[in-house]
Amino acid sequence: MLRTCLVLALVFVLAPALIGTTTSCGSGGSTFVLPPGTAATYVPSFMPSDSRVDQPLPATLGQVRSPVAACQGNSLYAVWGDTRNGNDDIFFNVSTDNGATWQPSNTRLDTNAPPGILRDAGPAICVDGANLYVAWGQYDKGTANQYYMNRSLDGGATWLPTPVVIDGNTAPFQGTNIQLCCDGNTVIATWSDNRSGDYVVYVARSTDDGLTWSEQPVGGAPGFDATDPRICCDVVGMNHYVYVAWDDNRNGQQNIYFDRSIDGGVTFGADVQIDSSESWFLTDLCCDGQYVYVGWSGRVGFNGMPRLRGSSDFGATFAAEEELKALAGGSASGPSLCCEGMNVYAVFHDSVNGERDVFVNRSLDAGLTVGAQVRIDSDAPGSFASRWPRVHCNAGNLAAIWLDERSGTLDIWGCFSPDGGLTWNAEFRMDVAGGVVSVANFTTCADGAAVYGLWSDPRDGPERNQVQVNYSTTSGAVWQFNDLRVSQPAPEGTNSQSDSPDVCVAGSTVHTVWADTRLGERRIFYNRSDDSGETWQATDVALDTGLAGTDDSNPRICCKGNVVHVIWTRAYDTTNFDDVYVNTSQDGGMTWLGPTRVNTGIAANTVSALNPRICCDSGVYVVWSDDRFGDHDIFCNRSIDNGTTWLPVAVRVDNGGIDEASSPRICCSGFRLHVVWSDARNGARDIYTNVSLDGGLSWLPIDTRLDVGDAPGANWSSSAEICCDGPRVYVAWRDSRNGDPDIYFNRSVDAGATWLADDRRLDSGAPAGVGASENISLCCSGDNVYAVWDDERDGDEDVYFNRSLDAGETWLDEDVRLDTGDVAGAAESDNAEVCCFGDRVYVIWDEERPSNPGPYLNVSLDAGATWMPDPVRASSSPRERGAGEEIVCDGTQVTLVWFDNGGAAADIYLQRTGP
Repeated sequence: MLRTCLVLALVFVLAPALIGTTTSCGSGGSTFVLPPGTAATYVPSFMPSDSRVDQPLPATLGQVRSPVAACQGNSLYAVWGDTRNGNDDIFFNVSTDNGATWQPSNTRLDTNAPPGILRDAGPAICVDGANLYVAWGQYDKGTANQYYMNRSLDGGATWLPTPVVIDGNTAPFQGTNIQLCCDGNTVIATWSDNRSGDYVVYVARSTDDGLTWSEQPVGGAPGFDATDPRICCDVVGMNHYVYVAWDDNRNGQQNIYFDRSIDGGVTFGADVQIDSSESWFLTDLCCDGQYVYVGWSGRVGFNGMPRLRGSSDFGATFAAEEELKALAGGSASGPSLCCEGMNVYAVFHDSVNGERDVFVNRSLDAGLTVGAQVRIDSDAPGSFASRWPRVHCNAGNLAAIWLDERSGTLDIWGCFSPDGGLTWNAEFRMDVAGGVVSVANFTTCADGAAVYGLWSDPRDGPERNQVQVNYSTTSGAVWQFNDLRVSQPAPEGTNSQSDSPDVCVAGSTVHTVWADTRLGERRIFYNRSDDSGETWQATDVALDTGLAGTDDSNPRICCKGNVVHVIWTRAYDTTNFDDVYVNTSQDGGMTWLGPTRVNTGIAANTVSALNPRICCDSGVYVVWSDDRFGDHDIFCNRSIDNGTTWLPVAVRVDNGGIDEASSPRICCSGFRLHVVWSDARNGARDIYTNVSLDGGLSWLPIDTRLDVGDAPGANWSSSAEICCDGPRVYVAWRDSRNGDPDIYFNRSVDAGATWLADDRRLDSGAPAGVGASENISLCCSGDNVYAVWDDERDGDEDVYFNRSLDAGETWLDEDVRLDTGDVAGAAESDNAEVCCFGDRVYVIWDEERPSNPGPYLNVSLDAGATWMPDPVRASSSPRERGAGEEIVCDGTQVTLVWFDNGGAAADIYLQRTGP
């Protein structure tokens, strides 16, 4: 029988962004638009725990992640990524006694390159008899250059000396994790990649134990993306059936598509749409004989609905889709499927009771009808989060395994049913060998009465994760008293003081930078995640050269495709001067060109260059202020070859003569640049702007003043922020014309040629000049522009919001308070940041709420018309306080970073939320 092994990575958001999509840093245009809705019942779907970004030094050699498993009889085969040599390598180990003992040394499979040179990730494994097949994606310069396979024909004792290339592509591309199924010497693989521009689902086939391969495109439509395929195979009679399902947006929304082959993957028919309405994502595919089942997370408004379709004729036709959740309220996600002929079992999690609980449902007639959902986690309903269950079946014996927070940490729990899901035995915690703080990278495997749970956890210290296993030889009825270690832990590292994080997202890759004192003097460090923030490179990368007597701080990041730029300021202890540096990666953060000083035209360490900002589009552009001519002026440098070369002399932007210009902000579109700054040419500071149409080489000869509601230089205007989308340019600033500072706004709809004759005041819910309003943040999407700021009208700072839906012409008559979880002015809420796409608006801030301080989030689904009545705490850790929040929207995913100083030293943390 053709065997398939589930190797799905655990996903904690309802709809992850498509791999390979690109977004610029900070505010930007819409990439995904959802219909209007209300935020009254919206609950963000966070990761179960914050993701620690800044890895301690010395390097945590031997970090393991993304374990996958295959099992057959008493043998369990484990594969994982391992950073002991630098970048991820692929390692293998085997147990022949159900996981009780393991080979004394791991076997490295990615032997086509020196250890740790290239990044090998997303492994998949399949076993049939003595034949073992392991495949993975190999990444060089930030893209998946190839998919590789190694194989063993003797149960893992020996392997090919050099792995084999699976795909027929030779150009760099981005792709999803590979999936496998196998039968004897026939191996079939599927994945999705964007070699043609759009994401296309491919199937490759080998009939000689994986030595040679032929591939073909199976799913996708020109101009759209087909992603994240799942595969299931079986042999019935003379026919070799191969089933493939995937996510597809050809209809302008996410749907589930399916195709099949009846000749072992040689040919495929026409693909068909499985779901009848918009869906979040495909979750599982199961086949047994003539029966085929597809499970997915459907969408009902902004809630998830687990759905199922079954086929009784080898996938030729399908019964109508069935909803597995019947209880009203809450949002459910899943399902995980297991099938035995006409019987199919589905488990999923559902927030109907509050926190997510685990439910099971089943069909005994090949999906024609389903029963009533049954809850199987036995703690108080909705009291602790139980999520992302898996199910395995053996002659009606069911084993369900899930992640559970009832013990205060994220642990693995299981439950057993001897009668096809009618009744369930008492639950059992699988990660039982003490000291577990959290659990990640969770997978399961079953063959007959043998059921295995495999995961990675940091029980030996916060940065010493290792692969663990627990197993049952009774279909899940009885498990081992202690779990068992598969891999060796890495040495524990050291802490440091980390702050000033910034973040940029490109598809599923998250790039993060921060300043760090781990080596004594402050340095700039970088890390990246290729799975939307779930896991990170085990070793942070220092982007500066760390000269003695210097302090590098205030990093900013920008990314476009695989090109990543980071800027920062370098202060010299002996002179108190500052320079501006940049470092660039042209391969998605894998390697870096090295630091380059961009405040050119003067010698290093001779003037003070301050407050740099960066923007990247057709080129990369950096602005700052420096005092090379006496008082500070605004300067710009640029590179149009991905950071390889820069202008030898920076270009001056402002035309104010001898003045004091400072705090520039920039936005860019192609080679058109808009810069805004605070300027003292008239006395007290005003807000000025200028435009370049040639990528910063030249600027208009006359600057434009934007704070036109009072006389030039009469009052203090500062801290301007800018956002642009096409020809629309929006600017807001802090203005003291009325006494205590208020928030004012101006805009252009013709690329900066003309501006409003009278600026607009945005903090409209309080009398002018009463209570300081400051720290403005802007986001724009077409004619929609959103503003948030910190406001002291009621005492301590609160977070307020205003919006315009007509390109800044009109605004709400009264602004809206967003930090509504306590009494106005009762607790300090500040450093608000806004992010938007379409009508969705996300705002994060730092709140010193006495009972539960930390980063908080509020969300609007209808362009700021309504908001969540009680903001949610974005951090899952009971820490003292977060600060330095940054937020990025990319498709349906929102990424948040901050530094947390609740312990002895501050670290960088990340969270993300889906729809």
